Amino acid sequence: MVAIGRARLRVDDTNLDQKMGLAFGDGMSSGANNCYVDSLMKTPGQQGEITFVVKPPPGDGYYAVALQAQGSISAALVECVRRVFGAFYHYANKGTFDSLKGTLTFVPEMISAPAPPSEAALRAILDEQYSRQGIVRIARSTLKSATQDVEEPEVFRRHYYELDLEFIADGYEATCRHFQTYKVFGRGPYKAPYMGHQCENRARKRGDHTTDIHEIDLRLTYYPSMAKGWEVRPVSEQHLGTRPGGERDDN
Repeated sequence: MVAIGRARLRVDDTNLDQKMGLAFGDGMSSGANNCYVDSLMKTPGQQGEITFVVKPPPGDGYYAVALQAQGSISAALVECVRRVFGAFYHYANKGTFDSLKGTLTFVPEMISAPAPPSEAALRAILDEQYSRQGIVRIARSTLKSATQDVEEPEVFRRHYYELDLEFIADGYEATCRHFQTYKVFGRGPYKAPYMGHQCENRARKRGDHTTDIHEIDLRLTYYPSMAKGWEVRPVSEQHLGTRPGGERDDN
């Protein structure tokens, strides 16, 4: 079973768009639902309501938000919802209002789905990705966090790892920066062929250790029909920049 949540926003105010802007309704509903889906993965069975009171600042600034949870809503879910409210900003020239009151209702919705890959299977994926060039191997991997969200008709799971890597041959470690930092391991110095990417190469000897971070993304399509299994998204589609091995494909 996989949780796809259902967070519903209810605001009894005909002037919602005028007060909070056109993006508030859809943005708040989507953000709260993502919080709920991720929270259900960590703490199954949560359901209930979060009532809220939003007050604008005297001038430009972020809203003051009071939240009250009822039911089996976790503190982590409440804090995640608070961060969603924090994405909305008030501009004094848009006018002011006393307060906005509403409710977010959370009802778990579960769907029958294939089991996601086991931790052993994910570790095998990591090992394969880092062993391609014969330069480094994973000495130790630590799962730091895992998240889940839904973008209909797909469910995404993201696993974030910290890695201790050992060089099994002489080579180079390139630390590259663009919008994010990523590393490339190869037998020779690496020069990124992409505009705006800056790389620093460091020669490494067999037996040296270094660290890296890596993300494994999984995708499950559940509509119009359930996929046979979770798909591992290619490295080039992922958000973090790490690219093990000397060859990369960002197309």
